[in-house]
Amino acid sequence: MGRNGTEVAVVGGGIMGTSSAWHLARRGVRVTLLERATVAFGGSGRTGALLRRHYSNEPEATLAQKGWETYAHWPEIVGGDPVHTPTGLVVTVDTSAACEGNVAKLHRNVALQNRLGIPARAVGPDELRELQPFARWDDVRVAAYEPDSGYVDAVAATRGMAVAAVAAGAAIREGCPVLGVATDGTKVTGVRTADGLILAEVVVVAAGPWTNRVLAGTGVALPIAALRVQVAILHRPLELEAPHFVYLDTAAGIFCRPWAPGQTLVGVGGGDQHDPVDPDAYAEQNDPSYPALAIAAMARRIPAM
Repeated sequence: MGRNGTEVAVVGGGIMGTSSAWHLARRGVRVTLLERATVAFGGSGRTGALLRRHYSNEPEATLAQKGWETYAHWPEIVGGDPVHTPTGLVVTVDTSAACEGNVAKLHRNVALQNRLGIPARAVGPDELRELQPFARWDDVRVAAYEPDSGYVDAVAATRGMAVAAVAAGAAIREGCPVLGVATDGTKVTGVRTADGLILAEVVVVAAGPWTNRVLAGTGVALPIAALRVQVAILHRPLELEAPHFVYLDTAAGIFCRPWAPGQTLVGVGGGDQHDPVDPDAYAEQNDPSYPALAIAAMARRIPAM
């Protein structure tokens, strides 16, 4: 194909798109990645980036383990500085009377992880107090503990993957919105952009909440929705200077991870705090009541905060 053609067009400059471009380019495929704004502009630049492998099914747990292997060995595999901080990770479950089955489910999940070679184990409140003595665990009957999980610098990872893709031969065009997928009525022929048609034999759509807009007219629609998830950055007191684990803490209704030195990122709740929105038009600031909600929720698990 000529100047306006490529073997594979990748739509979206998040971690999925840049990873696709890198994997293709290093195998000798001519690939062009098209990003409407800048690399890591969307969800990959606005994520808590918790890195876990605790899932209830083998495909997701296997994929998570493959991802962990890349993030944990980033300099050797992708190149550049490390992007993974292995703080350790704890997953709790609601064990109230209405959720009695959650204990058995957690044990099944841990057993699945172990079959896949993931070093997770179930721990009780006594061991949790030994691991994180500054936290309250009286509401937790059992938790899953992953000692080598933690969190990722998502922006650094996404941009680092983009740099590696370009080094492998990929082309990346930022500020190039894709308006739709071009077809000849029987097969994909490329993508329509604000700058014109780009011919491609294969199109990979990794556009997150914009995916269905890109796919409009192709007969393909995916059950994807954009959610507004609020988080707060809290300052830890000096007595908690050392970073804590990452918590996926259903029992307390929070998720949290260390942020900058002496700071913690915390999110509260599930669906009741996650509002469906238009990804191009939503309130990017917290609700006025949210910081107080986050502080109160975090203090239930770590009273000093």
